[in-house]
Amino acid sequence: LQNQVSRFRAYDTPAQSFADYVKFIHGNPRYQQALAQAGDDQAFIREIHRAGYATDPRYADKVLNILNSGILQRALAGLDAGVSDHA
Repeated sequence: LQNQVSRFRAYDTPAQSFADYVKFIHGNPRYQQALAQAGDDQAFIREIHRAGYATDPRYADKVLNILNSGILQRALAGLDAGVSDHA
């Protein structure tokens, strides 16, 4: 086991974090191969991990497990419902 100390960004809202993620990935040449995988979630996630995104060696597997479990879809549906309730 190897410990690694890294700095992470903090955001006030999920929308801010998503916008910064997109800006970061698009603005960094090492992720161009991943961006070429548009439309293929698994290939994109594996490629950004291969290019050095994330300190967790199981990052890609964990993200893909979340994508395939339906957790993300339920969370997004909850966000949509919350936005509709407050509109």
